[in-house]
Amino acid sequence: MIKVKLLFFIILSLLFSFSASSAEKAYIHVNYGITAHSVGHTFIWSAPGGTATTTVDEEDQGFMISGGGLIGSNWGVDVMYYDLGESKIKGDANDIFELDGSQYQFSTGGTISNSTTGYGLGLIGFLSPENNLINGFAKIGLHNWDRSGSTTLLTDNTNINSRFFDEGVDLYAGFGIDINVLESLAVNLSYDTLSFEDSASSFSKASSLISLGLSASF
Repeated sequence: MIKVKLLFFIILSLLFSFSASSAEKAYIHVNYGITAHSVGHTFIWSAPGGTATTTVDEEDQGFMISGGGLIGSNWGVDVMYYDLGESKIKGDANDIFELDGSQYQFSTGGTISNSTTGYGLGLIGFLSPENNLINGFAKIGLHNWDRSGSTTLLTDNTNINSRFFDEGVDLYAGFGIDINVLESLAVNLSYDTLSFEDSASSFSKASSLISLGLSASF
């Protein structure tokens, strides 16, 4: 995994350096919005006196900062960094739940949470770069993600610490519109989806970010 991350970072740096030196037009998006995660949790059993169910919080708030430059007339390279907030599983002592095909039991009550951050590199295409009012765009690429955290609340902490807390390289995609308010400043509305399968070949186990922000071009 370390070699894959190093290669990914080297390619990202080289392509972004090339695009910056040959770009016809550059841009930056700064967005903040609502995130939704696909935890894949299933409640199994609760001990007498428990809550009768474990609960999952799959929504939070997050942000994305992206930028790049046009290489062709309406396409270019996009580089981004994001923080998608947290996803949580809460339960009482002896509650049992299933995650990714494995069952886990709380040894003591509490909340298990992870935080998701990452960065990516992709291609972006604009519908009408010279439009003076509204410009739509779409992008696709690879992102290197990290879901950090750990827990000691379960009877089997080792197994879940390698699943609920993990890292990898996967696909991401997004689309949005820029609504110009000044010559080089626009309001941006975006939808981004990011896969966390650790296979870089599908959009399974995806998280999403619906966001509003500002876009500057120069």
